[in-house]
Amino acid sequence: NEQIGSCYQYNTQAALSWKEAYVSCQNQGADLLSISSAAELTYLKEKEGIPRIFWIGLNQLYSARGWEWSDHKPLNFLNWDPDMPSTPTMIGGSSCARMDAMSGLWQSFSCEAQLPYVCKKPLNNTVELTDVWTYSDTHCDTGWLSNNGFCYLLVNESDSWDKAHTKCKALNGDLISIHSLADVEVVVTKLHNGDAEEEIWIGLKNKNVPSSFQWSDGTEVTLTYWSKNEPNVPYNKTPNCVSYLGKLGQWKVQSCEEKLKYVCKKKGEQMNDTTSDKMCPPDEGWKRHGEICYKIYKDEVPFGTNCNLTITSRFEQEYLNDMIKKYTKSPGKYFWTGLRDIDSHGEYSWTGVGGVKQAVTFSNWNFLEPASPGGCVAMATGKSLGKWEVKDCRNFRALSVCKKISGPVRPEEVAPKPEDPCPEGWHSFPSTLSCYKLFHIERIVRKRNWEEAERFCQALGGHLPSFTHMDEIKEFLHFLMDRFSDQRWLWIGLNKRSPDLQGSWEWSDHTPVSTILMENEFQQDYDIRDCAAVKVIQRPGRRSWYFYDDREFIYLRPFACDTKLEWVCQIPKGRIPKTPDWYNPERAGIHGPPVVIEGSEYWFVADPHLNYEEAVLYCASNHSSLATVTSLAGLKAIKNKIANISGDEQKWWVRTAEQPLDRPSMYSRYPWPHFPITFREECLCMSAKTWFSDLNKPTDCGTKLPFICEKYNVSSLEKYSPDSAAKIQCSGDWITFQNKCFLKVKPKSLTFSQASDTCRTYGGTLPSVLSQREQDFITSLLPEMEATLWIGLRWTAYERISKWTDNRELTYSNFHPLLVGGRLRIPTHIFEEESQYHCALILNLQKSPFTGTWNFTSCSEHHTLSLCQKYSEVESKQTLQNTSDTVKYLNNLYKIILKPMTWFDALRECQKDNMQLVSITDPYQQAFLTVQGVLHNSSLWIGLSSQDDELNFGWSDRKHLPFSRWAENNEQLEDCVILDTDGFWKTSDCDHMQPGAICYYPGNETEKEVRTVESVQCPSPVLFTPWIPFRNSCYNFIIAKTEYTATPDEIHSKCQKLNPKSHVLSIRDEKENNFVLEQLLHYNNMASWVVLSITYENNSFLWSDKTTLSYTNWRGGRPDIKNDKFFAGLSTDGFWDIQTFNVIEEILHYTQNSILACKIEMVDYKEEYNATLPQFIPYEDGIYNVIQKKVTWYEALNMCSQSGGYLASVHDQNGQLFLEDIVKRDGFPLWVGLSSHDGNESSFEWSDGSTFDYIPWKDKQS
Repeated sequence: NEQIGSCYQYNTQAALSWKEAYVSCQNQGADLLSISSAAELTYLKEKEGIPRIFWIGLNQLYSARGWEWSDHKPLNFLNWDPDMPSTPTMIGGSSCARMDAMSGLWQSFSCEAQLPYVCKKPLNNTVELTDVWTYSDTHCDTGWLSNNGFCYLLVNESDSWDKAHTKCKALNGDLISIHSLADVEVVVTKLHNGDAEEEIWIGLKNKNVPSSFQWSDGTEVTLTYWSKNEPNVPYNKTPNCVSYLGKLGQWKVQSCEEKLKYVCKKKGEQMNDTTSDKMCPPDEGWKRHGEICYKIYKDEVPFGTNCNLTITSRFEQEYLNDMIKKYTKSPGKYFWTGLRDIDSHGEYSWTGVGGVKQAVTFSNWNFLEPASPGGCVAMATGKSLGKWEVKDCRNFRALSVCKKISGPVRPEEVAPKPEDPCPEGWHSFPSTLSCYKLFHIERIVRKRNWEEAERFCQALGGHLPSFTHMDEIKEFLHFLMDRFSDQRWLWIGLNKRSPDLQGSWEWSDHTPVSTILMENEFQQDYDIRDCAAVKVIQRPGRRSWYFYDDREFIYLRPFACDTKLEWVCQIPKGRIPKTPDWYNPERAGIHGPPVVIEGSEYWFVADPHLNYEEAVLYCASNHSSLATVTSLAGLKAIKNKIANISGDEQKWWVRTAEQPLDRPSMYSRYPWPHFPITFREECLCMSAKTWFSDLNKPTDCGTKLPFICEKYNVSSLEKYSPDSAAKIQCSGDWITFQNKCFLKVKPKSLTFSQASDTCRTYGGTLPSVLSQREQDFITSLLPEMEATLWIGLRWTAYERISKWTDNRELTYSNFHPLLVGGRLRIPTHIFEEESQYHCALILNLQKSPFTGTWNFTSCSEHHTLSLCQKYSEVESKQTLQNTSDTVKYLNNLYKIILKPMTWFDALRECQKDNMQLVSITDPYQQAFLTVQGVLHNSSLWIGLSSQDDELNFGWSDRKHLPFSRWAENNEQLEDCVILDTDGFWKTSDCDHMQPGAICYYPGNETEKEVRTVESVQCPSPVLFTPWIPFRNSCYNFIIAKTEYTATPDEIHSKCQKLNPKSHVLSIRDEKENNFVLEQLLHYNNMASWVVLSITYENNSFLWSDKTTLSYTNWRGGRPDIKNDKFFAGLSTDGFWDIQTFNVIEEILHYTQNSILACKIEMVDYKEEYNATLPQFIPYEDGIYNVIQKKVTWYEALNMCSQSGGYLASVHDQNGQLFLEDIVKRDGFPLWVGLSSHDGNESSFEWSDGSTFDYIPWKDKQS
């Protein structure tokens, strides 16, 4: 729009969160929509194709300010929806805004909701910037404050806005107009010195509907600086005037009739320029800002060479940015500050005179900073102008900015004292200046997302926690560990939600960031996870005697802000928290304040002293019971409390625990069955000093002691929920399937616990698989992922699996069939608690039929995290109603036709589009097409039909049938097949009308992938695993342990049941050996062998069909076997193994780790391979016999000599063929009499002295 001077992009199809929409616009060199006038609003309302509801750039994500546009345009034009609360509650509301295109009205809305959006960028990017920071010596009338060309007067009399405006006019001025942060700084630092709480009129006023605020002096509005939840304009009430709060300078809409103080402003007399600003050193280059002078030194030097610059406020930083920008346009230049991590502990402080550390009061880090400990900090130029980055102190060189104070020093704000008290129910630590209150699920109505938790704390007069030093974080985490016995995540105030932060972290209470809090390895998906949480973890038992780094337990991670967690609130010491009407503060009872640990509330009755039975009755009469000790957190809390009340040795009555102490340690899988010892009808007490012996030694029940009562229904801190819960949706990269969202994450090798934590930071969990439909959806995502992926199943070897980690019941399982009835040995480590648990993996075995099945392993092993899930709280409208839908998956194009038709109709419909009825040849295809059936809620014809009267099925496109998914309850067998909505194949009458069909057009499939039906026709009966053709045979691999036993006869009968023509596997040559090995490798090392049907008769090996072993691949050469009690199998490396046994139990290990292969030979090999080898074989004028044992060449030479013969020699091609036939019939390599002692062909000789006159390898070369 040329009149408005802007370009617009309407994103109607995408639905993103506010932050994702903002990033999308930024990536295109634009910003989310800002609206500056009624004309622009009218243009947008009348624009065709604009979404009905969409995101705009209005937000109050920066915790220190109110509403603002993300492109930093001034917010002086407003069109709020009148249905929004005129006085929004602190805990209600949201920090992002959407627009209704029909009405043009704006509404605050949850930032995590999914909406279309509009991007905007200017037609002309040339913007003239006004020089607002250059010092100008100004002369003003007496009583007026001079500053850079203007004069200001704070009038301490209170008047209405109109009267104040009139009086300023009478003084040849006007009510103050504020156009830049330099003007805001004048208000905050000079007119009020940063400590005034009162509200002051400024010259901004609105007379219109919709609201359009203008300055009374007629100047253009170039900046707005609204306070939290402002501008809040009453509906249809004008005029509206604006005041500012003296301490922060932020603006608030007021009734113009309010009587407030005011500031007048007028132009002053500017004095002549000099080489050096007034009150600065006379040297050239010194520039004045406020009461400080600055100078840039031209040489690039190591840290601290010239001076150590300190930066104390946003205003000073903006001035320095302006100074640096004027000095250099080069984006590669840096300017030193005086910030340094002197001790290399990750805590940065200002380097003062004599190396004394000075506290950081302001921070301005670049993204991913501070990046490392032990460095020095420099300011960047270019796009990251003024942003702080950690550099090497010695080797990095940068320019210097030095400053000198030329006027009075601004007094520091009064901070809380460590000895100041905390309110009842709030906790503190010696090193901190704050009080903390824990809000966990046992005491609140519901968990909350980050913004909800922060607003909750603000409603109490506080914020989510912030930390300045590492010691504070450690004490905070110890405080949490003492209150929980399990692992939990809690929100803290760290976030980077605001676009103004440009990806750097800030604390919600404006505490500067001076410590390395987030390791870079945890900062993936930087644009997605904008909030931070800490994890409460219990230290493993081994840490009691191993040295450890405390940072290991500072478990802080970036989180998706819409995740719902528990939280902690923080207020300064000495402050009294607010008490909203929905809040239920803790109050001390007659026995003092309670101690709350997880779901228990403990009351300590120091007076009166009662015997055991009286104590039980006293607690019962007060709706509680005598306390039990069932967790270490509870034990520690009770010990600390009774020590404070009565000293270390006073004993207190407690109740016998009915279950062992929940002790998280390296022995956690072995509960303490003897602690506390249960004594029937005896009584227990404890003291802070001798608690262990007390709890294992009964006391006289008549003794009068103080006692502890325990209330299980902990009192809630909320009378009701004052805000409605924000609903979780599938956003951005999350993929929707039914009521779940799935996220593909960058693959990373992690333990189960690490993988689970990572998914939690995205607001989800490891996947739970609750049905065949979900299994198929996950399987459809597996192509190009790693071979093993974590899913959310975890249990110990001593418990039955019952729930997923998302707390859903285990109602569906898909463990690999080889695990059924088998034993999997999983190593454990006494010092690794996680190794005591078993965790589930999903297997991605490429096109193996077992892709998608599950395995399990030790939770301490490293496997891939590639997938997370969460539950959508917004109803999905995923069911597709299209009559025809074309989709692409992997290399194929599929068309889903939805209309009633027979199988033959479906065949013709596909051919109309030069497509075919689909053939399903691998688990990826099967899974994807199942999902399509689910989304269309229809049973669909596929290209499978019966090929003969025996119901052997084949694909209409003549593809091979290596994969099947028959439904087990397919009772009535028909000739054609549908893919049902449950993901299984079911037969149906070919003339029956089905709702639709699946056509496909094959993509660039390789010849190996296509594999059309070979000349051999293998059986493919319904309900059974399909037979696999290879050359002249068909193969079927039986994997379920319950399907066969160890005896050869029972194994053979199992093959006979599959097909009367089949027998247990025999292998005729190397190609067949390789084919079988390829099938074995599909089992992902869960099977170590394929059973070979080798028998031993008359001192010879035979196959079970009595044919000879024409080919062998024994690992150690010819086996030394004395009887028929042995196991033979093809191993995963292609060699054949053989193991003798004396009792049946000895072979169970091999059968438990083997699969059975049945084979149908379509060619009769018996005549070719059943010729037994006689003891003596005549040929020409000689008699030959074979030494059937493993010997060396010299041993063979000697044995032949002892029997009056020689090792065989060959002199022509017929002799060669004769010996090859003997070797084939024997099945093993055999020595001949040829040798060469120096390795040269010219020195070969036969051991019988005959001439070396025939070379068989030359025949092959010719």
